[in-house]
Amino acid sequence: MRRLGWTLGVLAIAVSLGVAQVRAFIAEAPTDLPPTRRAGGRVGDIVLRNEHLTVVISAARHAHRSAASGGNIVDVALANAQTRGADALDQITLFLGRYPRQGRYERVRIAQDGRDGVAEVVAEGVDSEDGSLRVTTVYRLEAGKPLVLIRTTVVNTADRVLERFDMGDAIQWGNARAFAPLFGFGVQRRTAMLDWVGAEGYGIAYAWCTPRGPARIINGLGWSDPIAVTVDLLPRQAITYERYFIVAPTLAAVARIAWTLQGKQLHAIAGVVRSRVTRKPVAGIRVVTERAETQRARKAKQEPEPLMATTHTDATGRFTFWLPAGTYRFRAMHAARLSLRDACVTLPTLKARPISLLVSGAGVVLFEVRDADTNDLLPARLTFFGVNGTATPDFGPNFLAAGAENYVLTATGQGTRPIPPGRYRVYASRGLEYDAATAEVHVPEQKPVRIVLRLKRSVDTTGWISADFHIHCSNSFDSAVSPEDRLISCAAEGVEFAAVTDHDFVTDPLPFIRQLKLQRWLTGVAGQEITTRGMGHYNAFPLPVDPTKPGNGAVQWQGKTPAQIFTEVRNLPTQPLLIVNHPRFGALAYFTPFGFDPQTCAATKAGFSLNFDAMELFNGKAQTDLNTLFRDWFGLLNHGYRIAATAGSDSHTLTHDEVGYARNFVFVGTDDPQQVTATALVQAVKQGRVVVSLGPFVTFSVEGHPIGALVSKPQGDLTVQVRVQAPNWVAVDEVELIANGIAIKRWQLPRPASALDWRGTAKVRPRRDTWYVVFVRGREGGLKPILRPFRTFEGTTYRVVPMAVTNPIWVDRDGNGQFDPPQK
Repeated sequence: MRRLGWTLGVLAIAVSLGVAQVRAFIAEAPTDLPPTRRAGGRVGDIVLRNEHLTVVISAARHAHRSAASGGNIVDVALANAQTRGADALDQITLFLGRYPRQGRYERVRIAQDGRDGVAEVVAEGVDSEDGSLRVTTVYRLEAGKPLVLIRTTVVNTADRVLERFDMGDAIQWGNARAFAPLFGFGVQRRTAMLDWVGAEGYGIAYAWCTPRGPARIINGLGWSDPIAVTVDLLPRQAITYERYFIVAPTLAAVARIAWTLQGKQLHAIAGVVRSRVTRKPVAGIRVVTERAETQRARKAKQEPEPLMATTHTDATGRFTFWLPAGTYRFRAMHAARLSLRDACVTLPTLKARPISLLVSGAGVVLFEVRDADTNDLLPARLTFFGVNGTATPDFGPNFLAAGAENYVLTATGQGTRPIPPGRYRVYASRGLEYDAATAEVHVPEQKPVRIVLRLKRSVDTTGWISADFHIHCSNSFDSAVSPEDRLISCAAEGVEFAAVTDHDFVTDPLPFIRQLKLQRWLTGVAGQEITTRGMGHYNAFPLPVDPTKPGNGAVQWQGKTPAQIFTEVRNLPTQPLLIVNHPRFGALAYFTPFGFDPQTCAATKAGFSLNFDAMELFNGKAQTDLNTLFRDWFGLLNHGYRIAATAGSDSHTLTHDEVGYARNFVFVGTDDPQQVTATALVQAVKQGRVVVSLGPFVTFSVEGHPIGALVSKPQGDLTVQVRVQAPNWVAVDEVELIANGIAIKRWQLPRPASALDWRGTAKVRPRRDTWYVVFVRGREGGLKPILRPFRTFEGTTYRVVPMAVTNPIWVDRDGNGQFDPPQK
């Protein structure tokens, strides 16, 4: 059966009769804007609409989230959408040279209003970082076509050559799940030459492509940077490039359109999915197709399955694909059903008979997670792995707490999880203070199975609060996690204090915490990741919320140096904590572009300042630049700067960068979130009463004085006492005592069968004022299976290394009542 609709190159029947089916107009009321899960458009923006889709292009002064200006696509929905088919996209901006360089449009206007069957909007401006590059982008929507043609012209008015200059788009997929042929939904954090890249929302799908075929596309978590052209842009030269943004109900439909635009000959194949239990067709089943000839090679390399396209069965259980010539395997997928019969077809075929796929009846797990000592229900994360031939389940996109890939995050400790019949190993976990529990369960068809998992709190953190200082939700342009699901994930992962730090947007978590009734487990604070271009990223919290101002009251950094930004934050009435995030991380770094030298604590570029409270020593799970950051931090400490080391997960999803990994333990005198105030926590961090952790919990004292203290003892030995704890799923091997940046004592840790609780003692006799910290680490992979490996943008995969480090205890050896740094 060959479906009709979504054809290309033909205007709608109404147009042939002389009635325009496309419009361009300025939105005068909210009702002019499409339904959305990711509001970007507002009154005053320009709307393009035909019988297939509605597109919103922001007005010149309506800069949305990470945009330098308006003039960008901010909403795209199917025509007449309600819930299904509503806008799921965040935004599309230009990509010029490197992210976040883009167009800064000074003028956005309607060039054609649609009366002749064509609607066009023209945005004119300059490169956001180089005013000598003139930029003009045209958005063209024709009647009858389910796509927007985007044409950009870049003119180099300068006298220099821009070598190997990349031009394309930066797409923030919002609440849509990225997909690409030959990678499927596993395209995140991969760069490849692709025919097209797309994403799937609820009842809507998108695709980006060029008319000439494959393009180099850089993919992150929730975003794609497709490069349309790479050229040496000569002086006075103009380059024009075109691409399409396609919209349809399914990824199979957008794939058909993209391949047709690229001139590929396609072949239709249709089929039906039936239930083994009822023998009737089943609606709403995902069907995927993959290239059979590449399937084995990908499995051998543990690469994502080579999916080419995907769709869902309609109300009659039927589906259709349009594919280039080749041999394909088709199979059904569902969050609660097992695929029992696949099909393999070589296209083209002389007799294109419908294929028949078979699925099982549904499986269901009823779960409870309880405290092993009190029997109370606990917020927790469940991680499911298939065993004995059962595939590991994929419950859904990585931004839904009820089912994110193979994770389930629960705020209540109990629930129902549909799952395909089979045998599974289930792990329950609740962060770094609890042992993990596991159970193996057989899930039959059509019969719910119950499991109860009990978690023991094995790590004593009395007086310390578990805090994540770097968290994103859907108010960030590059995260699709709702505030509600983000806070459920915090509670499930044992985070007790959540600083929500969206990019240039102030999100207050407290109303959501109250709404979810999570006060027993969690508190939080409104913050911001001040996301500059080329000057680093900085977290500040607490911040006042002001809906009348841009970014809900966000600190505005444009046109300011870091020194000026820091001064502005210091002058806020909330007296925020100011943290430099990922100081050495590529284009997002602060120390690197300013030429900071830890040997002198000076920088080579004007505008640099050390007027901040803390630096993010641990960012997320992969500490690939840790040695450099230690050198930076130790240099600051040796010069007398009381800069605290902190950690943050930098979590944008629920699975790839789990919240709370890494995290902070802050000594505030209580571990009850309901007793913790933001003021007390900020003060504790400024005083250095912090342990940063990616697994173990380590504390130590010098002469009985705790972390952050100044100890005065002019003579004799000093007694250092160290305690290392870790739950049963965290494996650590070694402890180092570090003095003024040099390791002076090492201990090897035992490998207990259960949780670790180790204590060690050392005697030290410093000759001068000395600061001490303790560093604990394990071996690569020492956090599996609770934490999955981390994949970098370059394609390198790291198994996570457990580690923790304390902030200093300061020893005043000369007895003058203060710490005299070793380097002045």
